[in-house]
Amino acid sequence: MKKVGTFERGFTLVELLVVIAIIAILIAILLPVVIGARRQAQQVKCASNLGQLGVAMTMYMQDQKFFPFAVCMSRPEGSDGTVWADIQAWPVRLRKYLNRNQNVFYCPAEDTRCQWTADAPGLVRYAEEVHTNFGYELGERLLVGDRVDPANSKFFSYGFNAGGAYGGNDIEPPGQMRGMGVAIYMDLYSGSIVPTYSCVKRVTAVKSPSEFIVMADTNADGIDDFEIMPYSPWPAPNQRYLLGNVHRGGPNVLFFDGHVQWFLFGDIATSWPPRADEAAKQKMWDADNKPSRPWP
Repeated sequence: MKKVGTFERGFTLVELLVVIAIIAILIAILLPVVIGARRQAQQVKCASNLGQLGVAMTMYMQDQKFFPFAVCMSRPEGSDGTVWADIQAWPVRLRKYLNRNQNVFYCPAEDTRCQWTADAPGLVRYAEEVHTNFGYELGERLLVGDRVDPANSKFFSYGFNAGGAYGGNDIEPPGQMRGMGVAIYMDLYSGSIVPTYSCVKRVTAVKSPSEFIVMADTNADGIDDFEIMPYSPWPAPNQRYLLGNVHRGGPNVLFFDGHVQWFLFGDIATSWPPRADEAAKQKMWDADNKPSRPWP
């Protein structure tokens, strides 16, 4: 026997539109929260990476008494003699104290080109016997930092404070520049190691460990990513040793005493030429904990 007058009621178009609108509103409310949580997690991971690099740096300096930073300058094959490649040494020196964990050198908020892998973009050159003096393994791909062309350079997440906030021409013999960062440059041309100039810093050169910047996020543009200097804008258009602003408009910063702190870009970057009213920021970049000298 058939039932008369019964039927299943579906949703009306208006009801469906209301449900869709509610879902859209919820997504609009929750999406920024999810994105913010993801960015916060990336910043925390980055800070953890820098903390581990700080521990490795401390262990290295306990052994060597000097900072691990070094740039090996060599002429690429076919060069006319004026083009140089900067072969970076500080990451491979610290890697020894990190159980060869190269993931620590990658900030998850940066482009994947910054990952330290054998097939990463950039100029491909392999370590020779002379490079093993700086921690490379024979035949290993070198970390090359080009000063002009990012296509020839390895993208990298973190940079070392190589130059500080130095200003003026106050130079101490033999080739030591007061207040600078921790750089030592070596010429590796023709298979020989010949010092060209040196600004190397001993551990004892740091006067205020909790205030001296040693490492931070870079802007990861493939130009000198391995080094950081505080100036913004950088005075030479083809050289950009800039800090990154990848985490909420600023970088994570590793200090000599091992603590990591986040800064807004404007609170840590300084002007060029150096200005007297930025002395507090300049001091953090200089091992002697003094502001930049007057620019001539």
